[in-house]
Amino acid sequence: MKYVIVIPEGASEKPLADLKGKTPLEAAKTPNMDALVELGRAGVVRTQSPALAPRASTAMMSLLGYDPCRYFTGIAPLEAIGAGVNLPRDKTVFRFDFVTIIDEVLEDITAGSLSTPEATALLEQLSAALKQAGVKLIHSQQYRNLVLFPGEWAVTTTAPQTFLSKRYRPHLPRSGSADVLLALMERVREFLAQSEINHVREDLGENTVTDAWIWGQGKRPTLSKFEGRYNLKAFGISSSNYMRGLTSLLGWIQPVAPAYALELADVDYPAVGKAAAEALDTHDLVTVHLEGPSLASLAGNPTEKVRTIEQIDAHVIGPLLDSVRRMGQPWRMMVTPGIAAGCDERNYLRDDVPVVIAGERMTHTVTGGFSEAVANARGDLHIDRGFRLMEYFLTVR
Repeated sequence: MKYVIVIPEGASEKPLADLKGKTPLEAAKTPNMDALVELGRAGVVRTQSPALAPRASTAMMSLLGYDPCRYFTGIAPLEAIGAGVNLPRDKTVFRFDFVTIIDEVLEDITAGSLSTPEATALLEQLSAALKQAGVKLIHSQQYRNLVLFPGEWAVTTTAPQTFLSKRYRPHLPRSGSADVLLALMERVREFLAQSEINHVREDLGENTVTDAWIWGQGKRPTLSKFEGRYNLKAFGISSSNYMRGLTSLLGWIQPVAPAYALELADVDYPAVGKAAAEALDTHDLVTVHLEGPSLASLAGNPTEKVRTIEQIDAHVIGPLLDSVRRMGQPWRMMVTPGIAAGCDERNYLRDDVPVVIAGERMTHTVTGGFSEAVANARGDLHIDRGFRLMEYFLTVR
């Protein structure tokens, strides 16, 4: 049996006025997702626990079969491992994201879609300036960086997307060792104000990098290997380091430094589809995770979200569906956004998300295409605990 999972992260959300009352999934042309609905079972899955804030990282852990309430230690450790950091268990790592704050308001959590070369140069300059402070800074992807500290850290931090377009001070790190982080953030702000890179960005009319936001801390998690659970050899492709870190901890094989997914918002979707289809020849399970719909949501750009969904459908889901149908052996394929992300809210949502599973022993039960409305109103598949979906997908007979 061959298994395929495609996760267009954050593709699901509420109807939008900008799309004439449709959701991006309804507005997008998705013939391949719709074909899967005609071939199999559709419904909804709940990947968000009431005990945790809605986050893509916890949703993806849940989708892969691991209860985030039990195993999740923070997004930063996953990001670090995905970035190739050798993360000892006695270190605590935080996200250290470049952002734009104007007049006390967080205006942009990507610092104007900061490029990797710009971010790397800034981080190198910062590392040199902060060397005496004993701070270790590591670049991950574009505006996303990491900072490592020794030992345990009892401190409360806040994800920046939760207060976008709001005043930032109420969300600064607090309690425990917060003073250390606040002092570091202030030093970084002073340094960035003098940066030549920022002067160039300002001349070009681009958002400048005003601050580094520290959040998402944790230590290296302990997860049982996926192959030991399911006796399957898995291969994972992702456009995001946090997902690469998660699948690495599970023992999945993954491409080394994939050139088609080095920039978060600049993914070569045809190359992703080709690599995933080729991996089917040598692996039992192939999973593709693409963050484009989430990024468009956080940017408040429904047009880009629709475009990204269409690209994933045409260049990833389509080729993979064609491949499994030509292989001459039993197969099963699942598509789900994993988490909802709102363009109006520019944040992740707690809504259940649609899921479709087609292939071996998946009897067709729904018509109407792949969308939130169809999945909720007509779908007969309802998974209340997302971490149980993987077992269902792999083992139901």
